[in-house]
Amino acid sequence: MDPNEIERQVKIMKRARLIPLLIAVSVLTAAPALAKSSVKGAVINVPDKIDRDVNVAVGNKTKARQSSVSIKDLDMIGAAVNAARGKRNVNVAVGNRAEANQASMKLGGKLRGAAVNTNMVKKNVNVAVGNRVKANQASMDIRRSNITGVAVNTAAGKNAVNVAVGNRVRADQASIRMRDSSVTGVVANTSVTENSINVGVGNRVKAGQGSVIMKGSKMTGAAINTAVGKNMVNVGVGNRVRADQATIRMTNSKMTGAVINTGVANNMVNVGVGNRVTAAQAATRLKNSKATGAIVNTAAGQNVINVGVGNRVS
Repeated sequence: MDPNEIERQVKIMKRARLIPLLIAVSVLTAAPALAKSSVKGAVINVPDKIDRDVNVAVGNKTKARQSSVSIKDLDMIGAAVNAARGKRNVNVAVGNRAEANQASMKLGGKLRGAAVNTNMVKKNVNVAVGNRVKANQASMDIRRSNITGVAVNTAAGKNAVNVAVGNRVRADQASIRMRDSSVTGVVANTSVTENSINVGVGNRVKAGQGSVIMKGSKMTGAAINTAVGKNMVNVGVGNRVRADQATIRMTNSKMTGAVINTGVANNMVNVGVGNRVTAAQAATRLKNSKATGAIVNTAAGQNVINVGVGNRVS
């Protein structure tokens, strides 16, 4: 590593806020990654405020992480905390099986405690283009995990743009996505923006903005999603495209407890065009799932437009 880069990382670590918790504490900055480890304490990532943050992954099987935490095959007791703040965040993944994570948290393994991801940036742009590309911004990606406690994701800013284009592309912004996981406790996602644009274009594309998406998972407790903004635009175009905005979606999952979704905006536009396209806005959708308890969906706004054009569009 370049000596200047080492010096910069040391300075950042010295300025990071240390939070002693339980037995051992790991303070990591920029983009810590943990795999096949046992931790009792806290993993904390709090980089300095950055005015302009740009993270780009281009090529074949390329990964780029910025202001993010990645935890895989971990047995942890305590808290994993990630926080990002600044004026502008740009996250881009382009190519084949490229992945770009910015101000996000990826969890895989066993966690007893809390996972907290917070993004306070005025302008956020997240773009995924190509084949089997993933772009996560201000989001939590929970896969093959067993969590007892809470998973909290919070994103606030003035402008948020999320775009997924190509084949089998996924772009998540200000969202929580769970797959093949078990959670006992609370999963809460909150996004507050003045202008939100979510676009999915192509074949088998998924674009999630301000949403909680569960697949093949089991949860006991509460799943809470809150999206508040002035202008919200959601667009899905192509074949087998799914665009979720301010939505809770459960597929092949089991829920015991409460499912609460709230979407509030002055202007809301939702468009689905093509074959087998789904564009969901301020909605709660369950497919091949079982829910025991309460399901509450609240959508409020002054100007709401919903358009579906094509074959098997919803």
